[in-house]
Amino acid sequence: NIPVEMMDEFIKTGTIHILAISGLNVGLVAFIILAFFKLLHIPRRWRYFLTILFLIVYCIMTGGRPSVVRATIMAVVLLFGLAIDRDSDILNSLAVSALALLIFNPFYLFDPGFQLSFLTVIAIVILTPKLEGFIKMDIPEGMVESWHFKTKRFIVKSISVSLSAWLGIIPLIAYYSNTFSPVTVLINLILIPLVTLATAIGFTLLISGIVSITLTKIFGAACWLSLVGLTKVVSSFSNMPFSSWRVSTPSILFVLCYYIFLLICINYRQLRLSMGKVAIIGLFMINLFTWERGLESGHSSLKITFLDVGHGDAIFIEFPHSGNMLIDGGEGGDDDRGRWVISPFLWDRGITRIDTVLLTHPHSDHVGGLATVMRNFKVRYVLDNRMPFNSTIYQGYNDMITKKRLNQRTVREGEEITGYKDVELYLLHPPPEFMTETSSYENDNSIVVKVIYKGKSILLCGDIEKAGIRNLLRYDEGLLNSTVLKVPHHGSYEEEETDLFFSRVSPQVAVIPEAERNKFNLPSTNTVIRLKESGAKVYQTGINGAVMVEIKDDNYSITCYRKTD
Repeated sequence: NIPVEMMDEFIKTGTIHILAISGLNVGLVAFIILAFFKLLHIPRRWRYFLTILFLIVYCIMTGGRPSVVRATIMAVVLLFGLAIDRDSDILNSLAVSALALLIFNPFYLFDPGFQLSFLTVIAIVILTPKLEGFIKMDIPEGMVESWHFKTKRFIVKSISVSLSAWLGIIPLIAYYSNTFSPVTVLINLILIPLVTLATAIGFTLLISGIVSITLTKIFGAACWLSLVGLTKVVSSFSNMPFSSWRVSTPSILFVLCYYIFLLICINYRQLRLSMGKVAIIGLFMINLFTWERGLESGHSSLKITFLDVGHGDAIFIEFPHSGNMLIDGGEGGDDDRGRWVISPFLWDRGITRIDTVLLTHPHSDHVGGLATVMRNFKVRYVLDNRMPFNSTIYQGYNDMITKKRLNQRTVREGEEITGYKDVELYLLHPPPEFMTETSSYENDNSIVVKVIYKGKSILLCGDIEKAGIRNLLRYDEGLLNSTVLKVPHHGSYEEEETDLFFSRVSPQVAVIPEAERNKFNLPSTNTVIRLKESGAKVYQTGINGAVMVEIKDDNYSITCYRKTD
């Protein structure tokens, strides 16, 4: 039940791990339990065995996530070694934890939580001593440690641990969340003490409930205050300039090269490399991947991706040479497709700016995710039909346009969208005056777009129904005929109008954006049958996942993101 805005702040600052029960929590719980048992004067060995028991119960109660199981096994191995007066090696404990988890479920190896959890610990163990070595902290012989020296050593240790953890998981964070947060190192120095305080107060709160209601209220208020302070710190850092950047998903090769270079950096002396040679290796890798990305961006094809947003539309167009357009944004609200589908898709492709957002009509399954998209990305133009419609989601869309001061234009049939080299975009619908003689006012006044490139064409029909289809049938067959058809209104069947429309369009490919199982029973079986009878290859986002149509060199290809038999 954490608000979406707060969740985004934790993601931006790279502190989302604070919200999850993880190794940090297990360590704090172990520390608190040990301290409590020591106050009760329980013998040392019994303290360790009882703490092991409590940690196992805690692990089960919290659902046994990989990060919790990993930390619990490590703590158990460490405590057991102390109980029998044997030294424990952290990396050995880590290996035992990994082996136990992978025996239980080998697929944990591909789980982001598993990877991040283990890499964080490995990075802290290996990198922290190396980073501390850059600052001489040796005490001259015969001198006693002063409070000033102890404070300095604590600060150096804290920064080294935080920096080690950050360096160890930078590429994985970029790979899984498309985020680079340089403030993570600093903010962790503040948050970890706050989390420790909140956890300790929380445990005291539980115990005080047995003793006194008054004490419970006092500790409850203290716990609330510590958590408010924690969220305020995260909010402040997330609003700082350059607190985070959205980055494209790095390749596996890049991730491997990063870790190789990191190992070179911390072992350059053993490898007998000078700092200059290390710098040259780093610059070579940077150039390699910069040029790779640059060559990829210089494409000369038209790509249209029909995203899988369930019941709704979201179509992203990447124009040849440069430029892009997003048509509709799927549902909003609790299942905001702008947040969970569209934004991650665009970040994955390294896109931070959208040239044009086009809304076909104001129903929630088309407008719902656009406010989030406009908040997350720089948008140059917004095109819609300015239809009057009363809904909270539509109002949120208009409020975001006003807040961001976006350039909004009203469009109608007969207009052309220009500015995209070698591509023609014509608006075929709605008419200058909205159609009123219809039982589906908003749907039948959807914006319809015709895209033409290198002799191939795509007809994007929004949610037009019977009246809207009749209006399109006024056009000659040459204009309606299209290589690819985005089937109107999620594949509903409008009897003879649908049959005639399919005949006039005569598509080779038909795409139906619709959830596989939906309460509207769409697409209609008749629609699918008629499309196949007309010779079209039919794709449904609910079955095939996102469908990408690429037109290049007078040919086209279809890529489905979900493989089917």
